[in-house]
Amino acid sequence: MRLQRPVRTLLALALAGSAWAAEPATAAATASTPWSIQAPAGAVREQDGAIVMTGRAEEAWSAAQPLAAGPGSDAAPLVVRALLLAGGRHAQAVHPSLLQLGWGDDQAVAVGLPVGDGKDRRGWAAWRAGAAHGEAMARSQVPAGQPIHLRLVLTSRVIAAETSRDGVAWERVLELPRSGALAGAPTRLAVGRGWGAAAAERRKGDRSEDSWRFAGVAVQALPSALAADLLKDYRKPDGYDAVRAEDEARGRVLRWRLRGPVPHPARAAGAADAAEDPAGDGWVDAELPPGGAEDQLDVGRLLGAKPNGHYLAAVRIPSPVARWEQLQIEGVREFTVLVDGMPLLRSAPEQRGPVRVAVPLRAGTTTVLVRLTATPGGVALLGMTRADADPRPRIAWLGRIALDFPGEAEAQAEG
Repeated sequence: MRLQRPVRTLLALALAGSAWAAEPATAAATASTPWSIQAPAGAVREQDGAIVMTGRAEEAWSAAQPLAAGPGSDAAPLVVRALLLAGGRHAQAVHPSLLQLGWGDDQAVAVGLPVGDGKDRRGWAAWRAGAAHGEAMARSQVPAGQPIHLRLVLTSRVIAAETSRDGVAWERVLELPRSGALAGAPTRLAVGRGWGAAAAERRKGDRSEDSWRFAGVAVQALPSALAADLLKDYRKPDGYDAVRAEDEARGRVLRWRLRGPVPHPARAAGAADAAEDPAGDGWVDAELPPGGAEDQLDVGRLLGAKPNGHYLAAVRIPSPVARWEQLQIEGVREFTVLVDGMPLLRSAPEQRGPVRVAVPLRAGTTTVLVRLTATPGGVALLGMTRADADPRPRIAWLGRIALDFPGEAEAQAEG
């Protein structure tokens, strides 16, 4: 069974594009600036574009760099974001794990995971400005074994600290007015563990190590409104069929590497192992036909349908620079998404319809792996669409297409 792609009007496309616009545009801006590390020797390293530490929970550490991105404004919000994965029995002990902006020696705003026993996986935000300080907890939980998305947004009037399970729908944890020392431009960006004083306590004889990984650290200030230069390279397509072909080429994943059926992972949300490397043995290539007639692979049929069978699907995404993308996944009833071996998102039983998730891409090639489970009838459909985290170019393009081809999209939909 394969699904046919429905013909969509340009109006529907534009509405879909505007939904993606809820997130301010971000792009990596730290790759060329070295990190200043304060940590035990050898504990912190850069790996695949991420800042990674392995050590004991009582050890505070930080990786920081100077920031000169401006103060942020209503017209051009300053957005700083990261993805945090904390692993180990004591990963939330002693110190909070935070994404921070600093304005001086004793002025900072931070968002991350609080100190706790690891059972409370709500986001946490805090601020200090001299003797004044405050904190707040998020309402929603992030599932165990899954990273938490962190974001600080600075506009003319407020500083907002936000967290998210998927990097698409955000919860505002804390909002501060831009006043006093916090009214100016932040001068320091940092990730790490530690906020104020903490007692370094651990049960005697416990020598276990934990890990913390900050991926996709990015900072950008871009105008909120659509700019005319977004269409500076626009050329009118040769007919509406060319419009559909160009739109398809912008994001639908056509080529996959598949493997399965495979044993059920011992930990469905765990990190990838050697058998899940798409460059290894036992994988086959699969491709959707161009033209948009089909937009989902029937993985179960291609690999041998097995009721409730488990399969792997992988795609490699090249990028000249580190940046964020959003993936839309559809067709699968149960799945886990991993990026370069790191668990990113596990589907919830109550989810229905397409699922969107933000993905940090490193400079070079990023591997996105999907673990999926077939239905009791052996059906395992999978479709994926990619889009840049900045939705403005696509929205501008759709608006221009609507002007150049009035009525043609509606005519095709009716036909």
